[in-house]
Amino acid sequence: MMRGAPVASISTWKFAAGRIKRKWAGMKQRTSWRFRQRRNGVVFQVDGEDTEDEMYLRASNVPLTDDKYCHNILAEAPPDVLNGILGATSPEGSDSFCSTMTGFMLHTCSSVVRSRVLDVITHERLDDINLTNRGIIIRAIQQHLASPLNRQKPDFQKAAFNVIKGTYGSDLTRLKEVINSDFLLPSHDHGGFHGGDLHQLIYGCRDLTQVVSVAQHIAVEALKVVQSPPLIKILSDIDDTLFAGWVDARYPGHTLYPGVTTLFQCMSRGVDCSNPSVTFLTARPRGWFSFGRNLTADRLVSLGLANPTVLNGSVRTGVNPQKIAGLKLDNFVRYTSLFPEYKFVFFGDSGQGDALLASQMRALYPDKCFAYINTDV
Repeated sequence: MMRGAPVASISTWKFAAGRIKRKWAGMKQRTSWRFRQRRNGVVFQVDGEDTEDEMYLRASNVPLTDDKYCHNILAEAPPDVLNGILGATSPEGSDSFCSTMTGFMLHTCSSVVRSRVLDVITHERLDDINLTNRGIIIRAIQQHLASPLNRQKPDFQKAAFNVIKGTYGSDLTRLKEVINSDFLLPSHDHGGFHGGDLHQLIYGCRDLTQVVSVAQHIAVEALKVVQSPPLIKILSDIDDTLFAGWVDARYPGHTLYPGVTTLFQCMSRGVDCSNPSVTFLTARPRGWFSFGRNLTADRLVSLGLANPTVLNGSVRTGVNPQKIAGLKLDNFVRYTSLFPEYKFVFFGDSGQGDALLASQMRALYPDKCFAYINTDV
């Protein structure tokens, strides 16, 4: 294994401070869009001028039946205008929470108007909304689901599931990848990861009836996706597999092993010959409000891995290899139910129970697990 150029060490605190700083900057700039704050509410100005082309997001003394209220405009707009509104992005420097018009609208509207907006964009007009904007809608919904102050979580959860269950065949396969993607434009690079989390969206729901319903829909639609050669997803451990970070002392800590990302790209295969996101099975705990997951994803992005999916462990497993393998296996089983149309290649190491995990995966899904590639540490 060849040594690469020295890479500066990465500080976890640096990532945490950066994320908090971005949140604060976003709070100050959420009205820096083409929006006008008025005494009677917040208005989105399509042309940046006081013309009839404006949309009320929050207003007092304005009836909900007013044609300029956002839910009414979304309900009546032509498909191209509807998609233009939902996909509109904020100026550079705005917070990822409201990086799109959709996120800002759901954040700003009153609960009554928000429910009507959700019904329009996830039910009434869903057929007119393109795949990218469907992913943006779910991304915005997930931001609200992550908030401990949100009192409309059942409404948001139902709306997200409506989008998934209203998408079919290979379009659903593409949508699942879009959900895990980073929607910020390159010019809006804040650093860090801003994609969604399909695994948490579905299995974080407490309504088992809804979970079963959406899982059945995914399973049925996956049967319609027949592709040769088959779709392949990469599953990988992080420490001592992606970079030296646990036992391996042969290479500088937290520096990517040479060629590992290229290997991932060469072995993975998505719809339309695209490269699906790499999924990382790790023993690292998710943390409160997904803080640990976000820090892990931020670090992976900083190392050049686009759109990583992180399936975290738990502090309850400690460093016991069997417990770690058991939790990783549970995550893998749930994950395969989200992507039943894919085959999997697992990268692991000789520590933390990865070899045991690989044998269990192969025993459970002999037709899905193509290979296990082990790093001997």
